[in-house]
Amino acid sequence: MDKDIRTYIGISPFHQSPSLGPLRTMLYTFAFARKYNGSVYLKCDDTNLESRNNENFFSQISFLEQAGCVFRKDEMSYFNGTVIFQSLNDHIYKLHLDKLVDRGLTSKKNGLLSLDVQGLANFLAIESITIEDILKGKISFNVKRSGYSFIPLYSLSEKRFLFHLPAVIDEMILKANLLVRGEDKISIAPIHNLLRIFIGMDDAKYLHLPLLTESKDGKRLRGKAYYVDQLITQYSLEVLVAYALKSGYVSGNSFYRNINDFIGQFDYRKIKKKSGRFTPADLQAISIKFEIK
Repeated sequence: MDKDIRTYIGISPFHQSPSLGPLRTMLYTFAFARKYNGSVYLKCDDTNLESRNNENFFSQISFLEQAGCVFRKDEMSYFNGTVIFQSLNDHIYKLHLDKLVDRGLTSKKNGLLSLDVQGLANFLAIESITIEDILKGKISFNVKRSGYSFIPLYSLSEKRFLFHLPAVIDEMILKANLLVRGEDKISIAPIHNLLRIFIGMDDAKYLHLPLLTESKDGKRLRGKAYYVDQLITQYSLEVLVAYALKSGYVSGNSFYRNINDFIGQFDYRKIKKKSGRFTPADLQAISIKFEIK
């Protein structure tokens, strides 16, 4: 890579452990940063203060640490001595929301304050957006012809921010230059880039990872059965980590017994470019290999 990597792992504190798909994304994010001597920061995606659960947040960090992900002190204390808790930063997000409102780039409807995407594109005199994805190459979007209209930023009825604006502002605070997420988020990249340009942020590269799906229709794994704390009743955490690492990576018959082995040979060009189904048989096969060795 041509410059120091600064990326992050966002944790949604609504369950005490990550699901298998997000676990894989977290592990790949960590591996990428460590392979290229970069930084991987932690943050808490809890825009709803009433649903905030510190215990779940730190429980998920504990799972990552048990999986071999060792975070430096600065990666956990960069923001006023701790990590970003979105629910505590409304005042920061509001400053940037007010700028959008003052320029007439938002709309109120159905209890939501939404970004006028076409209005923002016109304000910035931008017709197309091109992002650089290190796995998929350059991806171009014609904002004018894309059908993008209004994207909710704030719930007026619940008095809380929604996903988009906090995500972008957090990346500004972190000075993140590599944004790792599932490939189902590709469609929102141009919207986030418009916000980045409006705010005055530098360009960032993307890494849209393939999904771990539960069926041929390409939908993410859903349901409690796929959470690590449920799966760990049948398989060890070592087995779950080994499966997560192998499931999205071209490695032939090989598998990696821990995150450090994976980092040692990690090559992002070997990440699979297409989503794949969760296969209990493959998980069981790895479990058997652990028993043999």
